Amino acid sequence: MTKRHLYRAFALCLGVIALFNIYLAFDLESPPKLIIRNLRQQSKIDMLFLGNSLLNRALDEDAFKDSWPGPVAPPALFNACLPASSPVEHYLFAREAFRDHPSIKYVVYDIYDRQLTEIPIGNWDQLVGGMAMAYYVEPDIAKSLYYPGSNYDQMRFRLISFIPMLRERFSVWHHIENQRHRMERAGMPPILDKGALVSVFHELGYPEKTQFIRDCKSAVQNSSGFTPAIEFLFRLAAEKGSKVFVIDMPMQSNHREFYYSSSAWIRYRGYLKEKLEARGITFVDATDWAQDSDFLDDIHLNDEGAKKFSCRLSVTLAKQKEP
Repeated sequence: MTKRHLYRAFALCLGVIALFNIYLAFDLESPPKLIIRNLRQQSKIDMLFLGNSLLNRALDEDAFKDSWPGPVAPPALFNACLPASSPVEHYLFAREAFRDHPSIKYVVYDIYDRQLTEIPIGNWDQLVGGMAMAYYVEPDIAKSLYYPGSNYDQMRFRLISFIPMLRERFSVWHHIENQRHRMERAGMPPILDKGALVSVFHELGYPEKTQFIRDCKSAVQNSSGFTPAIEFLFRLAAEKGSKVFVIDMPMQSNHREFYYSSSAWIRYRGYLKEKLEARGITFVDATDWAQDSDFLDDIHLNDEGAKKFSCRLSVTLAKQKEP
């Protein structure tokens, strides 16, 4: 093989890679892109829901609206909760929402473990799926939140953000798998694989209990403030005049007993509640709003549980919606 053939093969490979990156940049639909597109198409948003898969799964919009006490019409809702996400993505969604809908009246935010006070992890194997939106939605903000004080990590993050096949590596595989399943099921009726759904919902992972307790104690002893992404989110809502509700979500009894019965967690939770209420943020304790039969797994509600939760949440927020 001559050098000319090698150069041609090399140029062909580069061309294929370039075309593939262009396709990913403009044609690949990811959940964050769909949420942002839908958000921009809304004529009005009164109540913005932010968070991860817990609230995403628990919010039944029809049940919420039907339970809203009259005579005032229920608020216009928008669910921007994203499975497999961190406070960084939640803050980015909030910025997008307020940019297009500056008159949002209420922000409803769910909490999971210590996400209000700990710096989110932005490792290579973490920033995939929904969290990959940090690479293409205001990446200069995202890099400072994931890697505060690390110029090297911020530079690496920014370089990845310019290459779609790197930043969307998980979405590419997910897209291929979806196409494969569609071809396998060609001509057959659609099915909902509840098992697969639950497995996707486990993206948050469960912490090691001893370390979890140690971190709770440390946060209280050191008077840890809110993590920067959360701090910015709360400030943005305050600047726009929006009332914020923070929801401590329901969990199955065995999960609550294992993780949340310790004195360290109880003190940590009380510490958070005090800090939130000092800022005029309403803390809603929904931990016991569901029975064990209302769950898909340890932490995610099933359809019936979501209806019950949404009905109660609607009535609770309606009673406390005024500052």
